[in-house]
Amino acid sequence: MQGCSATAHRNEEQDVMDPMEAGERTLEQAIGGHRPHRAPEHSRVCVCVDDFGLTDGIGDAALQLIDMQRVQAIGCMVGAPAWSVWSGQARRLDAGAVDVGLHLDLTEFTLQPTTRMDLPQWIVRSYLGQLDTGAVRAEIRAQLGAFEDAVGRPPAYVDGHQHVHQLPGVRRELVDELLARYGGGSSPRPWLRATIAAAGLHPASHGGWRRWAKAHVIACLGHRGMRSLARAHGFLQNAGLLGVYGFDADAPGYFSLLAAGLGASRDATLLMCHPSRSHDAFDAIGAARRIEFEVLHGPQMGRLLAESGVCLQPMGRILARGRAPD
Repeated sequence: MQGCSATAHRNEEQDVMDPMEAGERTLEQAIGGHRPHRAPEHSRVCVCVDDFGLTDGIGDAALQLIDMQRVQAIGCMVGAPAWSVWSGQARRLDAGAVDVGLHLDLTEFTLQPTTRMDLPQWIVRSYLGQLDTGAVRAEIRAQLGAFEDAVGRPPAYVDGHQHVHQLPGVRRELVDELLARYGGGSSPRPWLRATIAAAGLHPASHGGWRRWAKAHVIACLGHRGMRSLARAHGFLQNAGLLGVYGFDADAPGYFSLLAAGLGASRDATLLMCHPSRSHDAFDAIGAARRIEFEVLHGPQMGRLLAESGVCLQPMGRILARGRAPD
């Protein structure tokens, strides 16, 4: 596919430190002695960095990986501590090369403090029908407004921090607000993240049964309802999601997860990641973020991309041109 071979060539030639060199593990060793399977023909994948605006380390990592053409989307947290510092960078990104989206946050840095709850509370109250949907709608409206003010355009997509966007009582308010804001315009509507695990994977692809179970729990928490609502109102979605794991893998383990996932990916697969160039003490997954950056940034990743045969593109472009048949 046009543009893919050039990207793979550039990725492979980056002069960067390999995070697995210290352990002297080769590409074959890191994935169990086998070279990666090639993805089905014409498989287009979008790599998305979540939590943009949370810390300086995440901002640095995202922009460096974008420059290397290894990342094609960033999810912005408009209430997070470092957003005011990095929002200008998000505004300057080429909308044709990078999908800049809203990472809807209801659990950590909401714009209205009374809206904030931890994830278990959101899950329980949403399934019991106990949410204040007016407050949810107001928070969604505020975050979309803050995004537009900072970036100067609507979000290319919307997803949720900890996948809250697809919970009952949240998804309806989100879709209604998106329709009110963007439903009548000539520009494309934001695409919405689907969290169903990419087809063709097995427990080892997620690092074991526990991570495999986590991937399926995430998929079950509102995925079908979100998919039905999106289809009913003309919102496009990715075909599958990669990148779910327990944030407890070392560098070879994370690389193996990527190798298995990319080798099984079908067209319009989204690979979410959480890289950072620094380990911030307050960040519960700070160590995992640093490992993700090392792997995504390293030369082994360039070779993996070339050997797996995937084409990296922004998801908005993939969906606009139509997904290949499954």
